[in-house]
Amino acid sequence: LEVELLLLQPTDVIIIHNGTYLAHWTISVNGLTIIGDAREGVFINSTAPLTVPIVVNAWDTNITNATLYGASNGLQVNGAANRTALANLTLIGATTWGCDCHGANLRILNMKVMRTPNGFYSQSLGLDIDGLEVNVTAGSYKVVLQGDDVRMVNVTAWGGSSGMILYYAGGPGTNITVRNFAGENAT
Repeated sequence: LEVELLLLQPTDVIIIHNGTYLAHWTISVNGLTIIGDAREGVFINSTAPLTVPIVVNAWDTNITNATLYGASNGLQVNGAANRTALANLTLIGATTWGCDCHGANLRILNMKVMRTPNGFYSQSLGLDIDGLEVNVTAGSYKVVLQGDDVRMVNVTAWGGSSGMILYYAGGPGTNITVRNFAGENAT
């Protein structure tokens, strides 16, 4: 993506038109909004030998409508990020985690994690998921949550055999809400 080379400012909105792009973009400017034309039309592939197409290190980042192909993780949101919103994303073909998504107050809406050994991993305080579909090939985990104040609704986790469908490890005083969760094929 050529946008990686631009001098971006907080509150900039980046529109990505349908097409296939190569990227290893570390987002470090707070307040960016990235909007693709369509989830099924915007394909962002990682550039070899780099492993993740998009890494989020900023606050108030919004990413909508794209399919990300990673050589390692499909998408990475680091612990320094806060108030990240991810909507209508598909993460495909990663060799480790489809979504390695941390940071406080992370919001997920209609995310698909497909054909990865391990699915969705988050150590987020204040994680809010509404619509997560995880289809792993065969790995250790489908969904791993290691944070407090988690709300997770409308989640399916399936695919190849894995050690666990859902692994949760919260701290003392943890609040967790899980509704409409379906999983299969854990050994």
